[in-house]
Amino acid sequence: MPIPEHPLDAIFPIVLQSAGPRRYSFLGTGFFLQPDGTFMTAKHVVDAVPPSSSLAAVDTRSQPPSPGLHLIEDLRLSPDYDIAIGRIPSWGLPYPLELSEAEPALNADLITLEFSQTSVQAGPDGLRHLNLVHSARKGHVVRGYVTEFLRITPVPTHVLELSFPALRGASGAPVVAELRPQPGAVVGLLVANVERHLMPAQVERIEEDTGIIEERRYFLPLGLAISWRHLRSFALDNGLLAAEPGPSSP
Repeated sequence: MPIPEHPLDAIFPIVLQSAGPRRYSFLGTGFFLQPDGTFMTAKHVVDAVPPSSSLAAVDTRSQPPSPGLHLIEDLRLSPDYDIAIGRIPSWGLPYPLELSEAEPALNADLITLEFSQTSVQAGPDGLRHLNLVHSARKGHVVRGYVTEFLRITPVPTHVLELSFPALRGASGAPVVAELRPQPGAVVGLLVANVERHLMPAQVERIEEDTGIIEERRYFLPLGLAISWRHLRSFALDNGLLAAEPGPSSP
């Protein structure tokens, strides 16, 4: 399945809708898995909803001032990983993305589609409005490993470390293979950033005449994505994939 020609058919921003007109705040990004509006996102994007509020997806294909809000239903949270699945039955013609069945190579081109450039602006009516802007980032896998230090549940989690950052609002966005191992397949789910020192030559030391030494350390933020392994497993547990055959008997 290729990368969608119109990414807004496959991804959408998730907002928290409160009482009152146009009172909503941006939480993160989701992407469709099935034509019935079933989608996947990060659990930390959707797991804390106040009683007086509701979760909604915004159809940014519609023209302002109408935001095209669609209520999210059937939310299911993974007990072990930062993964959630829900459904938007009122969404028209979603473009479902396929979950990968193989690990991407370190030099494979990857693309993520997300809404990290979203901002809040004052409108002519005096109300604050969300300016929902989608972005695409391209890079590759720096390395893959197992960690127990993700923010949601400290269980061993296969992750992919990416050459581009996960900016605020990108949580829940799909990391998609451009060509390998499967064109357009989701190889990871953005959930966090890690920061690592650059090479020691890029640690700057400034010595003043007074004897004071100032040191500036530059950090390189790298996006962290939950591996396709856990995404497929959770989708399978929720009946969204056909049961995968086990090893054959000798």
